[in-house]
Amino acid sequence: MKLFGLILILGVILLGSVGMAEPVLAFSANSTGLTGAANSAGFNTQNTDLAVIVGRVIQALLGLLGLVLMIIVIYGGILYMLSAGDSGKANKAKDMIIQGIIGMVIIGLAYAISTYVIDLLITSTT
Repeated sequence: MKLFGLILILGVILLGSVGMAEPVLAFSANSTGLTGAANSAGFNTQNTDLAVIVGRVIQALLGLLGLVLMIIVIYGGILYMLSAGDSGKANKAKDMIIQGIIGMVIIGLAYAISTYVIDLLITSTT
């Protein structure tokens, strides 16, 4: 339960920081000349549609959640190796690994569905 609380707190902090990162990145890119460099490299810096911004935020959140779930799987593996034959600790570690893998599958499916929906929104509005 402590791990769930820690993940929830970390998620709230990351969710709050994602919303603040967009204006900071836009300000620093314009003031440092990175926009000109991106344009000369062939990147489209003028695409500020709502669907694109929402897609970027969803992609960032799902990437962060995937990272957290990977850490949970690694932590469960470490707990499993350190269980030293204790069946209670080994079962707890196995459950953590299984739950982490299920979470990663759900995150992968959510990423695929959101990418598909955002692509449909972009093609229908442009």
